[in-house]
Amino acid sequence: MHTIFLCLIFTRSLMITPTSAYTKCIKPETGKTKYGNSCTSNSQCLTEYCSNSKCSCPEDSFLDAESGLCVKDRGDIEGNQGECGYIISPSGLGFGDSVSWTINGAAGTYITLVLLDMDMDSSSCANNYLMIVEGSTALLNKICYANNKTTAYFASKSAQLTVSYGAVSGDYRGFRAVYYIRSESSELTETAGYIASPGYPVSYNEKASYVWVITALSGNTITLSVQGNTEGNYDFVNLYDGSNRIQSLTGVITLQSFSSTTNTMRIEFTSDHSVSYSGFTVSYEVYGLYGGLCNSSETCREGLTCNGNVCSCSAFEHYEQSTSTCKNYTTYGNRCRTTCLPGLTCSEDLCGCTSSQYYNHIDGTCNTKLPHGSNCSLSEECAPGLLCYNSLCRCSTSQYYDTSSTSCKSGVLYGEICTSEVHCVEGVQCILNICNCSSTEYFETSLRTCENRAVYGSTCTSQNQCVEELLCLSNVCNCSSTQYFDQSTQTCNDRLSHGNFCNTTEQCMSGLDCNGIMCVCSATEYYYEESCKNRLSHGNFCNTTEQCIFGLECNGTMCVCSATEFYNNETCKNRVVYGSSCTSENQCVERLLCLSNVCNCSPSQYFDRSTQTCKNKLSHGNFCNTTEQCMPGLQCNGTMCVCSATEFYDDGTCKRRLSHGNFCKTTEQCMSGLGCNGTLCVCSATEFYEEKTCKKRIVYGRSCTSQNHCVEGLQCLSNVCNCSSTQYFDQSTQICYDKLTHGNFCNTTEQCMSGLECNGTMCVCSATEFYNNKTCKNRVVYGSSCTLQNQCLEGLLCLSNVCNCSLTQYFDGSTQTCKNKLSHGNFCSTNEQCISGLGCNGTMCVCSDTEFYHNDKCKNRVVYGYSCTSQNHCVEGLLCLSNVCHCSSTQYFDQSTQTCIDKLSHGNFCNTTEQCILGFECNGTMCVCSATEFYYNGACKNRVVYGSSCTSQTQCLEGLLCLSNVCNCSSTQYFDQSSQTCQNKLSHGNFCHTTEQCMSGFECNGTMCVCSATEFYDDETCKSKYFHGESCSHTDQCLSPLLCRTETNVNLFCICPINMFLTNVSICLDDLALKPKVSNESIIKTDSILLKWTIETPNSTFFFTVEWENESIETNTSELNVENLSPGSEYSFIITTHTPDDNYYDTKFQESQFSIITKQSHGQPCNETYDCTEEASCTNGVCVCLPKYYPNTFTESCEPRLAKGYICNSNDDCKESLTCIQARCGCQSGQYYHSIRQGCYSVLKKEQLCDPSIENMCEPPDLICTSKTAYTSNYTCQQNTNQTSKENNLNTVLVVVAGVGWVAALVTVIIMLILHSRNQKKSPNIDSLDLPEIHPSCGTLTTNIDSRVLTINDYNSFPIKTESDSIVKTPEAKGCCSSMIYSDCKPDEVDKVEMNYEDVDLGINDHENKDKNNCDEDDAYQKFGDYEK
Repeated sequence: MHTIFLCLIFTRSLMITPTSAYTKCIKPETGKTKYGNSCTSNSQCLTEYCSNSKCSCPEDSFLDAESGLCVKDRGDIEGNQGECGYIISPSGLGFGDSVSWTINGAAGTYITLVLLDMDMDSSSCANNYLMIVEGSTALLNKICYANNKTTAYFASKSAQLTVSYGAVSGDYRGFRAVYYIRSESSELTETAGYIASPGYPVSYNEKASYVWVITALSGNTITLSVQGNTEGNYDFVNLYDGSNRIQSLTGVITLQSFSSTTNTMRIEFTSDHSVSYSGFTVSYEVYGLYGGLCNSSETCREGLTCNGNVCSCSAFEHYEQSTSTCKNYTTYGNRCRTTCLPGLTCSEDLCGCTSSQYYNHIDGTCNTKLPHGSNCSLSEECAPGLLCYNSLCRCSTSQYYDTSSTSCKSGVLYGEICTSEVHCVEGVQCILNICNCSSTEYFETSLRTCENRAVYGSTCTSQNQCVEELLCLSNVCNCSSTQYFDQSTQTCNDRLSHGNFCNTTEQCMSGLDCNGIMCVCSATEYYYEESCKNRLSHGNFCNTTEQCIFGLECNGTMCVCSATEFYNNETCKNRVVYGSSCTSENQCVERLLCLSNVCNCSPSQYFDRSTQTCKNKLSHGNFCNTTEQCMPGLQCNGTMCVCSATEFYDDGTCKRRLSHGNFCKTTEQCMSGLGCNGTLCVCSATEFYEEKTCKKRIVYGRSCTSQNHCVEGLQCLSNVCNCSSTQYFDQSTQICYDKLTHGNFCNTTEQCMSGLECNGTMCVCSATEFYNNKTCKNRVVYGSSCTLQNQCLEGLLCLSNVCNCSLTQYFDGSTQTCKNKLSHGNFCSTNEQCISGLGCNGTMCVCSDTEFYHNDKCKNRVVYGYSCTSQNHCVEGLLCLSNVCHCSSTQYFDQSTQTCIDKLSHGNFCNTTEQCILGFECNGTMCVCSATEFYYNGACKNRVVYGSSCTSQTQCLEGLLCLSNVCNCSSTQYFDQSSQTCQNKLSHGNFCHTTEQCMSGFECNGTMCVCSATEFYDDETCKSKYFHGESCSHTDQCLSPLLCRTETNVNLFCICPINMFLTNVSICLDDLALKPKVSNESIIKTDSILLKWTIETPNSTFFFTVEWENESIETNTSELNVENLSPGSEYSFIITTHTPDDNYYDTKFQESQFSIITKQSHGQPCNETYDCTEEASCTNGVCVCLPKYYPNTFTESCEPRLAKGYICNSNDDCKESLTCIQARCGCQSGQYYHSIRQGCYSVLKKEQLCDPSIENMCEPPDLICTSKTAYTSNYTCQQNTNQTSKENNLNTVLVVVAGVGWVAALVTVIIMLILHSRNQKKSPNIDSLDLPEIHPSCGTLTTNIDSRVLTINDYNSFPIKTESDSIVKTPEAKGCCSSMIYSDCKPDEVDKVEMNYEDVDLGINDHENKDKNNCDEDDAYQKFGDYEK
């Protein structure tokens, strides 16, 4: 019942649904003050509540923004006949909250409630729901549709209705409903609303009689929609238009609409004394006709607006009586097919303004054209002969305004001679008999007029565009680089020096900042000797802390960190506290050690956070907070230092706890979970020991394997702890009890003795048995004899001493059970199975052949034209179509024979169109096609419109021809879409919209028919426009953008406009294309600028002039190298492009102004303006050489760091790891130079692997790099045996000297020197040689290199076998450095050494154990050697 009802009330998509404006429950004539506005009494407010002089809502209400009314959030709502209001779910409710409203009307009224919107959690109807109840009758059970805006109706029969709402949390709208308090006779004056019969949708009252009268304002009509279900032919809904009944509805009322011709409609409903259905619903709206009264435009018919309380057309429309519609006035520029908009006139078939007026597109009016000097937006606003320029009506650039004749006349141009009778063109003044601009203006050549000079900050392209004192820098009018712009005086002032008062840094000289008071150095600098110098870093000498960088202080000698800090990574850092990272002892605060790179206490101490000190660790039993405070082996249990959980304290040490079965004295000695019984460690009495652990004894129903596993009183039966077979387990007491006999109270069958079961109360026999003589016996079946009710099987009754079914049931032999007799439509086999009034047709229970089943009753079948809801309601031969018994769509009903007959085809005789097949109509004689159709192939087809396919003339609409199988206009006509007719094509000068409207050879420019863009109109034909240089008489004859004019000739030619030039490909371009643009490829250095520029269209005939610093150079190329410049200086350039004059044009020129700042070198200040060279970077406002370069004080530039042997001044001059020693880059004592890696490394100790190709790799002079024996391939550092031999030789010499005297000694010394020289050749050591004394002559230099020894100190990487030393012969070098020993060379001479690396014979052989594919970087170094050295 309820399911059918919900389907009914929520499926009326076609019903009139008043718009949100119409659903406002407000009388149109109220005109009350809205919420939030001022008030003095409740009656003034739309909300009916005035508080604190503002219209507001009472405490139990909230504002509904859509209607502007106050809506109660819950509780009782009182009202009288004719009142209405809203019920809306309030916000702020939580999950499970519920509210309800009870609407109480006056006596004799009933409540209509219309649900407009619903959005709830459809999966939670138990909590989020809507329910509508009248007393004990539910009009709507709990529902919870999501996002449902279908209108649903509910109406009470009494004066009370209750709405209940349950809420949940979440983003759901809830619901929105409107209610009306009606009576048996209601007068409705709302402009829109709803009506429902009392009791809808359950049932209406019998013998009911209701009247609803809808009354609208004069000149208004009413449209309503109705649908519902009443008892057919007994209960009626009658509709009246004024006093005339227009419809009587009964039975199933399908959705249908009715409109009135008067301003009143009456709805009457009557029902008889028996049978009631759900009832009916109505939605209605009031529409104002043209001229009818209204309160708002919403009440007027579509297309009308409410003006002065009368429905009328808008200001841009007029009312057409023939069509009863508002038609648009014809607007400006359109053909006068209808009345022109007021204020416009129809001229030449177009609505427009008069010749002395212009059309204002903003307000749509015609205004008088503006005189000279008036403000304007478009030239069409100005009087004839004037143009709108710079928002003023003025003459063209070649004319001046003659006040006497109030017209424009030709004048002389800028720069030409003028007199009192010869006037300058407009915008130019006659100054000293020359047409010129004023001092505050400049001449703009592109516009050929004077323009105001640009002020500070404005864009510019040349110097003369800026006001006096300003320069055009980077296309902006600005002060020079040594000045700033003073906003107060609007002048350029000199920048301020150090210590002068300032407001912004822009006012200060370069290198200074403004701190808000005065010009000072930056935060990284200090002022000294009239310049800003970089603050000093750590370790530099200082006098005051001001000289040190931020974070350092001067201790009187140098810049250092404070006493609480240490210096690390070029910054001062706070000494770190406990637990922080460290790398040395001095980084930690006092009393902390740096252990494992962390500041910590000593191992025997812990850190006390409360005192922030280290304290000795605690012994057993001492109070503690953390284990860290306890001595090793102990831990803190939160109170004191103790042993771990697996140990116990005994005799000053922690010992492991005892396991199960071990002898003990106290439980503390046993492992966790065990206790000491005085002798052994064992489990508790409620546990048993298994698998090395104590387990709880098993309770009832759990698995077991032996008896002692179960708790006391249970037995281990079938491996489960259970009661005995004669007992049951009581869950409440956890005890086994004896099972119960018949009649004893029980809870479960388990408690009863065998053969009995518990029925929830006591132990009894099963449902198929009865108790007799202390035993259970089987109950008897259907048809068996009985004496008592309980002897029959369940479901049977003992009737007349026989077990039988009840009177409303039948016995089903297949299931041996009693079943309810079957209702209509259920399957059956005998009449006995069907309820009273039905019979079995062998298949199912049905009504008789002359009846149909409806509302649980059999009713007589209905005849043609009566209501039905299904096919079987109608008599034979009829179909139930749209709820009415009717013939099929291919038949019509013959009243004379009361039968359905097949409809007639084309050409058959007929009386009415109803008799004809669909698509035909009856012309009174026979079935034919309509006037807009033709008959073809057995069917009517529409005559085709313009552009459609056709095969004959008759197929096209009137006025069209079938041309090339398409319905079209004739060749001299075009198709007008607005009138859907063919019109004659338009000639030149006629107004048009598309080219299709124009005659052949013309095209539409959007306004009128004209020649194409490459043609001009002459002698009623279009002719081709002239090319550049061709003679002409007016500009229309020239191709765009050419103008018919002269510049260097007396004759007129088609040439480029004055502000354009001709390219070498005969194209006119704007003069701005000549403006040079500086290229990004320009190269800027410290002392020169390679200036490069481009123009849009290069031409070999163009030339350029470049001006700077009082110099000027003319060039035919687009680049120029400017030299002898100063670093960090700003240079202003002007580049001008010149075009030569010819037979058509004077010479033209375009210039560009810009500034370039040269780069700064090392040590010079830098910022966003002053940039450094590529070899330096800007650091703290100063150019500093990059790490790979050093500052050369002689050249004042950054140069690459020097290699070994070069002359140097400091360590910074040398490459990384090299040191400047005795003015040469080299290695420190205790280091050797790795020629391949080009770096210094610590010398190797004895037995360390080495590379014999690297000099002085082993610690000199005692060690050399050699192999111990000829049978090993490894080179290691070994004792220098030659050194020992040399010492012996010296001893020998001394003995000889003593014996033979000075002469012999001299000979011996010579011999010693010879021996010493030989030993040196066996173990060369170049660093130990006195190079100036043994310097060889320029010639061939030989060095010993083992080409196969790797340069890395890796034992596995050395070759297995070493061959004899290979000799590498360097190519002959030129100059004094050809010996390749650079210690005596000058740096510039070193660079001149010429090496031909391709000619060097490295003597490198591939070894059998060397994989060619595994060559790495070291292999490459090994092969090519150190040529720089």
